[in-house]
Amino acid sequence: MKYTLIFFIILFFSCSKNKTDNYKLDMNERLTKENAHPNAKEIMNEDFFWSDIDESGPFGNDDGSDGLFLFREWRASNPKKNPVSFIDYQLRVWEYPVFDRNELNSERISDFVNKETQVDMSGMDEQLKSVMKHLREQAESAGQPFDEEEFLKIMTQSSQNMGRRFLDGQDNLILSVAFGQYATEGKIHPELKSIGKNAIKRQLMPILIDSWDESYRETRKKQLTKMLDALDSMNE
Repeated sequence: MKYTLIFFIILFFSCSKNKTDNYKLDMNERLTKENAHPNAKEIMNEDFFWSDIDESGPFGNDDGSDGLFLFREWRASNPKKNPVSFIDYQLRVWEYPVFDRNELNSERISDFVNKETQVDMSGMDEQLKSVMKHLREQAESAGQPFDEEEFLKIMTQSSQNMGRRFLDGQDNLILSVAFGQYATEGKIHPELKSIGKNAIKRQLMPILIDSWDESYRETRKKQLTKMLDALDSMNE
């Protein structure tokens, strides 16, 4: 009787372990809470974690949504590599300026966010030149002069907010990969976990969180805090 009981205990835990170890999500399947890794279902246990429209969720913003898809595509060919190498690669592809992923100094973050970018016509890409040409033709056909100086002024004003856009984009990519790895593999690389936690801490800092609409700010704080708690629980 004793040996029979031991046999069933071993069989139970063996089956449970194999169910987790054998988990694999097909690349063509859309990631949802229902088909995610069992470990992720326990920790990422609220709807915003899986939303593709919630701005403060890991997959609900533009960079997070794209990041998840691209990471899964990259992971299929790089199953053993450190996911942080994908983040480095993708930021280069997106041509985002380099910013220390572990930076939590508010002054240095402020300098990066508020740094102005000068518009250089000689370096303007072909698409932007085409837009300017189209606007000039429209103005001329309407019998009005095209104000190139005003056009450049608008471009410069737009570029002044690019530091914030780049930083948000970097943090969103980091978080999409961090939660994406855990959701599909049930584990997270230690370095990815570390920079993911710093990305959330950075986004919770007044210089970044206070720029959100006041009516939404508290919701964002709560969701980012829950994401931080979730990261803390991963691999534990």
